[in-house]
Amino acid sequence: MRETPFSLARELFSFRFEIGESDDADTAREKFVRGISELTDGAKTGFGGAFPGRDEGSFHRSSDRFRLLWIAVLERHRRGRETDPGACPSIFLPVFKAVSSKYPAVIYLDDLHWADDESVGFFDHLARECSDSPILMIELTRPLLFEARPHRGEGMDNRLRLDLQPLTRRESGKLVAEILQKAEGVPDDLSALLVSNTEGNPFYVEELVKMLIEQSVIDASGDSWTIDPERLGEISIPSTLTGVLQSRLDRLSPREMRVLQRASVIGRDFWDSALTGFESSVNVPTILESLRRKEILFRKERSTFGDSVEFVFKHALLRDVTYETLLIEERRQWHLETAEWLAEAKDRRRNEYLALIAEHFEKGASPEISAVWYQRAADQARRTHALETAERLYLKVLKIVNELGGDIGESGIDPEDEMNCRQSLGLVFHAQARFKDSIGMFEELLRMADRLGSTRWQAEAHWGLSVSQFDSGDSRSSLKARKMPSALPAIAEVRAATNRLCCRRKGCSARVVH
Repeated sequence: MRETPFSLARELFSFRFEIGESDDADTAREKFVRGISELTDGAKTGFGGAFPGRDEGSFHRSSDRFRLLWIAVLERHRRGRETDPGACPSIFLPVFKAVSSKYPAVIYLDDLHWADDESVGFFDHLARECSDSPILMIELTRPLLFEARPHRGEGMDNRLRLDLQPLTRRESGKLVAEILQKAEGVPDDLSALLVSNTEGNPFYVEELVKMLIEQSVIDASGDSWTIDPERLGEISIPSTLTGVLQSRLDRLSPREMRVLQRASVIGRDFWDSALTGFESSVNVPTILESLRRKEILFRKERSTFGDSVEFVFKHALLRDVTYETLLIEERRQWHLETAEWLAEAKDRRRNEYLALIAEHFEKGASPEISAVWYQRAADQARRTHALETAERLYLKVLKIVNELGGDIGESGIDPEDEMNCRQSLGLVFHAQARFKDSIGMFEELLRMADRLGSTRWQAEAHWGLSVSQFDSGDSRSSLKARKMPSALPAIAEVRAATNRLCCRRKGCSARVVH
């Protein structure tokens, strides 16, 4: 969900208020309103009056700021007008302050390195503006997060960063003793093996012990564990964590492995109803339960789909190792099936999963289809003012077009879609005040429009050039672009587009040009 703006922020509320993916819009809204009302009951929220109650009427009578909050969380029911969820963090602040005024609040965020940029910015804003509120925010992440944000958190007195180091040999020895506490007398060779081979990685220690149990070195069937030293000398011990995980996978039955491989294509989190394509003799629920008992999978207490059971791989690395065992053709086929399943299963909230669907189509070797979905995801990101995400997605579309090769129309992508993508990317650059990039993109759009002889797109390109050149301070070029003869017959067709870009700001000077 990294390419879905504010997906983590929405998930925080969806999880807290038990809003499922299969809930329709009315049900989701009811749960959201009821959840917020219960959390902030009796507290001042800053929404201008009493906080909305549980009934539908009170929702409609609530202030515009509450409707903005609702839209920012679930991105649905825009009520006839678009809003700027870029203001989302500020809209949320009264809710968190109201909750923490009643009792201390804890926000727990795991695997933050996989979060979308907008959500990370949202929680950073929350940490700054609620620094005096009794809110504890716990974030777990890999160093990957700080590669993109090396200075994140600097200068904030209320933030403490703890870098977890590998366990020392003594700490590893204590961990081994804790895991094997049911064994009567742990051989020195086994203890040394577990400490030296695992390089201070506690997950490595745990998985190696499980491998030894599965290979009958350790008998954990009774209340008291027994260890067979002779058996320990007969087996080959993998030298890496990946090797240990692969060894565990090798001991699964063929059917268990096939189901696990299919699940790995969906992702670390997956649903039993998405595991399709097996013959009738494969009992998927039974196999999933077997994998759960072996602690390869965990079953979630609550599924985002009401008619499905949701599972998660115990560790992201375990999912990755499983995925790598698949043949390329099988991966492609199952990615296509996953994309189609997601597009159908998430129909009611499709806008939140556009980029994910596109990624599965791309990995399924369907670049033309993936480009369509990536463009939809980019358009959605631009509508929500997630400009950096929109830029990445539009560039991804253009990269796919270039990889497919040829001039406009020769890639298999509809020329209208390709030109719309370039225009939209130009608008994103303009909104970021990157006028040089914006002008360059509209010039490229103009060249493409000229080759196609499209008067409409010539007008769109001249309009974009005029606006970007004017806002960059080049009034002379702006006026020249506005007066290009090839654009004049179609200029009326893009008046609405001019309003979309220029008229959002009261008194925008760019309107004078047109």
